[in-house]
Amino acid sequence: MRNVLAILTTIAIISQFSCTGQEERDKRYAAEKALFKARKIRDELFSGMMRPEFLERTLESYRFVVNEYKNSMEEVQGLRDIVVSAQLELAEVEFRAGKFVNARQDFEIALVLADRIPKAQANALFSAAFVSEQMKDAPKAIELYERFSDTFLIQDSLRVMAEMNPQYLTTPLRLFELCRDANKPEDAKKWLGKAETIFHYMIENEKNEKILRNMKFNLLTTYLQGENWRKALEMIQELKDSLTAPDERSMLFYLEARLLQDGMNEPEKALSLFVRAYEESPLSMNALSALLAAGSIHFRAGRYDEAERLFKKIVEEYSGKYAAVVEAEWQLARIAEERGNWVDASLRYKQIYTKYPGTLRGFEAPLRIAEHFKDRGEREAAQSAFQRAIAHYERLITTEVNIGTRIMAEEYIVRTYAEQEQWRETASRLLMLPQKYPDYARFRQNYLMAASIYERELGENLRAAEVLEKCMEKYPGTAVAREAEKHFNRLKDSE
Repeated sequence: MRNVLAILTTIAIISQFSCTGQEERDKRYAAEKALFKARKIRDELFSGMMRPEFLERTLESYRFVVNEYKNSMEEVQGLRDIVVSAQLELAEVEFRAGKFVNARQDFEIALVLADRIPKAQANALFSAAFVSEQMKDAPKAIELYERFSDTFLIQDSLRVMAEMNPQYLTTPLRLFELCRDANKPEDAKKWLGKAETIFHYMIENEKNEKILRNMKFNLLTTYLQGENWRKALEMIQELKDSLTAPDERSMLFYLEARLLQDGMNEPEKALSLFVRAYEESPLSMNALSALLAAGSIHFRAGRYDEAERLFKKIVEEYSGKYAAVVEAEWQLARIAEERGNWVDASLRYKQIYTKYPGTLRGFEAPLRIAEHFKDRGEREAAQSAFQRAIAHYERLITTEVNIGTRIMAEEYIVRTYAEQEQWRETASRLLMLPQKYPDYARFRQNYLMAASIYERELGENLRAAEVLEKCMEKYPGTAVAREAEKHFNRLKDSE
């Protein structure tokens, strides 16, 4: 997020301008002082685990700067930069605190305040789109990214945008993914084409080696996204011929192996390339990903000794590489299961969710234990394991600072109830979440899922209709409300 939400760092100083009078200088100095104070409080907030009282004080400090000085921006030179910086930083704090709706609104306000400051406008618009993407509000994200593309990704501005933030030029790729996931294939194809056009243009006209390298990797990503395997292989070879840094070559061997494995379904051919990616740069993240991939190929082929050797190598030699170690531990637990050694497997699963609770595997591990007993028909043991899983997720909700971790824990509680076919508890939990996390657009779908449970699992059509009606009232004019109305009418017609 650091690159995406880059804040204006250059504040105009008095010496840049002709003398504007003591009163104007005093006002500008007071604004700078207020912004400095807000930043100091913000730093205390981030070091204090985002305590609510510190959060509100931080937000108020930034709002003070904006509200106190925005009406004087035209009168005092340099004041607009200070106000816009405060507005952008306010939005960033809100984003980091999980206040996504407020963050997006404040980035859009920054866009207006930043009139005649293109760098800040680009930052604000791209950030608002990014926040929408994190909210799972695809229509809004598409709208804002398209606006960014139309405004800033014109040919004469591409190099400037690349120098400001290389991520800006990936906007068409982001739009491709959003449109693809929204089942808009024609729009997705259009944005993939624009991405390719932009990267080709930059490669042909750019002189800066760092930017040029980024553009080549972006073009490679475009080919991979478009499943143009031939061009992707050609680009990988071209990059191999021009790059000598071990970590970059490791990345290329890794990407080539992924292409063979996932794109062409040739895992055994990919295996040697994954090993080469590791050997090129053993300390790079690509090396660890390559070891994991190679171990997984051995695992799927039933070569458990080879797989175990690679996964243990990661655990023993890369203990500081958090994500890779978690995945390696998970795979070692799976190998133990396949060998029929449940005691060893269960101990590894428990270690994973105890030591790495906020990871995806940390969320999966308690359920994996419960599902083992469920699959074996050990009802009491399964029930006890499911209860422990729920207690584990509840602890994460109350203790974790990261909003994403808390939301995932909420979703896993819903899943745990569903795994036990406790449908009433599942529906109740689903309906609680949109109210608890109103900024998280994806939870709007919970009304539809809860209504389906009441209708299909519990046979309570009246309750299902009530849930659908509430959804229509709560989110009028939205896609989810239209879907709710369709099912509501179906239920009425079936009475």
